[in-house]
Formats: sequence, structure tokens, C-alpha cells
Amino acid sequence: LCPVRDLCRAFHLGIQGIIPTGTHRKELPHRHMVVAIILRDGRLLITKRAEEGLLGGLWGLPEVPFSNRSSHPQIKQELLDLWGIGVNNIHSLESLDHSFTHFRMTYHPMLCRYVSGMLGGAVVFRWVSPQELSEFPFSSAMRKILTRLPSFEISYQELVEQHSLAAEYTTI
Repeated sequence: LCPVRDLCRAFHLGIQGIIPTGTHRKELPHRHMVVAIILRDGRLLITKRAEEGLLGGLWGLPEVPFSNRSSHPQIKQELLDLWGIGVNNIHSLESLDHSFTHFRMTYHPMLCRYVSGMLGGAVVFRWVSPQELSEFPFSSAMRKILTRLPSFEISYQELVEQHSLAAEYTTI
């Protein structure tokens, strides 16, 4: 029972169940991003975000914009243009939806094999083993993606075997 119902005009009019009316929330913008899971010698490339801005100072995986028209060759080119990293054998994995305060994000993880290149400029990066991942702070969305990592490694090895690249994978 409401402690102020004797004073409540809505209660006396019998409309307390519909007042106050809820406000309609504005639709949040929805973004899509490729998350590159780049493997080299059994290690994973992780990058540190700038200290300022969204998720500042946290570690993550290289990201490039994604659209429904993004093809694997376009993603390879974006990774080269934006990150300076050449990859091949891109394998799409299960997408992950995540909500931020002011927008929604769908991450499209792509498993890739490192071929060439080096991150440059002010980018802080590391090549880490799956066992080392717990030493780095990641956003909750990145942690969700990384928890799938063991199955990612299996999928990648299977992909390499399917394409008869097992020998190349071990010599990179």
C-alpha cells in the first residue's frame, strides 16, 4: 500500500495504475566492428587502447569497421591499411552483441593468420599466449570474445588443415 494514497489525486480518480506514463526510449545507434583474432606461432596479437576515450587504457584486439558488404579481401585490406598487419586465411566466427550506455555494438570476430607487417607509431601491442591473457585488463565484451579462444584455436587449426597449410602455420 502506498503511504500517501490518501493524498493522491490519481488514487482518488482510480488512475494510479496508468500514471505516471513511461517515457519512450530513443533507439540506440547500432555499430558493427570486425575484431581480428590474429595468430602467430600460437600467440595472439593484443593492442592497448589510448588512455583517453571509450574503454581507455584497456587491452583489446585490432578492430576495423564492418558492414554487411564487407568481404574477407576488404577486411584484409582494412587490417593492412589501419594496422599495418598482413593476414590471410580469414575465418568468420560467431558474432557478439554488446550494449554500451549510448550505443549498441555487434562484434564480428574474424580468425586470421599473421603473414607480415608490424604495428607502428604509438600503438602499444603484445603477442601473448592464451595463458597470458589473464594478466591484461580487457573490456567485458573483449573478455567474452576471448573466453571463446580455445575453440577459436581448434577452428583455426582445422581451417589450416582443410587448406593444407599446416606446415606453413608452424613455420611462421
